[in-house]
Amino acid sequence: MSPAGVGGRLARGVTLVASIVFALPALVAAQAGNAMAGKALYELRCVGCHGEKGDGKGPAAELVVPKPRDFTTGLYKIRTSANKAPTDQDLFRIITDGMPGTSMPSWAVLPDKERWNLVAYVKAFAADKFKEAPKKLELPKDVASSGESIKRGKEMFEAIECHKCHGTEGRGDGPSRAELKDEWGHPIAPANLTKRWTFRGGASRTEIATRLAAGVLGTPMPAFIDSVEKPEDIWHLTNYILSLGPDSPGYATLVTVTAVSDAIPDDPSADFWKKLTPNNIPLLGQVIVDPRNFNPSVDLVSVRAVYNDKEIAFHLTWDDPTQSTADPGKKLFADAISLQFPPQPTPPTPSISCAGRTARA
Repeated sequence: MSPAGVGGRLARGVTLVASIVFALPALVAAQAGNAMAGKALYELRCVGCHGEKGDGKGPAAELVVPKPRDFTTGLYKIRTSANKAPTDQDLFRIITDGMPGTSMPSWAVLPDKERWNLVAYVKAFAADKFKEAPKKLELPKDVASSGESIKRGKEMFEAIECHKCHGTEGRGDGPSRAELKDEWGHPIAPANLTKRWTFRGGASRTEIATRLAAGVLGTPMPAFIDSVEKPEDIWHLTNYILSLGPDSPGYATLVTVTAVSDAIPDDPSADFWKKLTPNNIPLLGQVIVDPRNFNPSVDLVSVRAVYNDKEIAFHLTWDDPTQSTADPGKKLFADAISLQFPPQPTPPTPSISCAGRTARA
């Protein structure tokens, strides 16, 4: 079955990897950090990307997508405040959790005291921006998820034109994607709302509502608290976003093939395939051999497979919002995917049953 019609395109240089989930400790109450102690730690851990001056121009910056944060501007994407100044807790959390989908890792391995020292030093790069105290962001009264709420959220998604960046299905492939840039003129991709586990700043209802209400500074994502018709629409929009995809990919390392008695449809868009649970295989950029691919646009392939007494079929889908140019003559996309099978299955190792136990021969 050709992948061209399965609903996606695949970037080159990807390798299958197993999924490892790290449990992060609960955040502690805010503490006063030591900027001088943080400086030594910053030069050891952070200068490679963020640079000696904190301007995001470290020696590794050219390899990083998106680019490292420029601390000298005092602009931070993830905050729980109503004004531009983030709270110390906001900065501590990003240092602790990292930023999914970027090169910013979790630094939860560092003692709390060292992370608070980093908070103090990072703030020193733009001390004037922190003269104004953070103002608490007040969210409207929570609205529980329901069919009616999700319907209202979808209406707001279209009314305030979220689809122009995030796409009609929330996959981050809207028509404005190609022209989006951040505060520093770097290309920036809108979030894929169907992959909640990649959300920066958290994927809980409250965290998503906070992003919608406060916006994401330094990016084209504005604050919507004043754009919605009613304050509670923030929660309807949140409920709609939560409906677009699961909270976890449920990564698989083996592909399960389902037996069916009916004919297998050739149409990759048939409802038949939508009813099957996908096997989500994680992908990682090929970074061993030149040309290395540090920032692949595809991080997962979903495989659905069925067989009957006559044939077996594999249905592959993936999200690649980057534009591929089709060959007008051959009508082929630049990206492709292939399945590889052994020429001959390896027979199982015979076993010998002995006194109620089974031993390999």
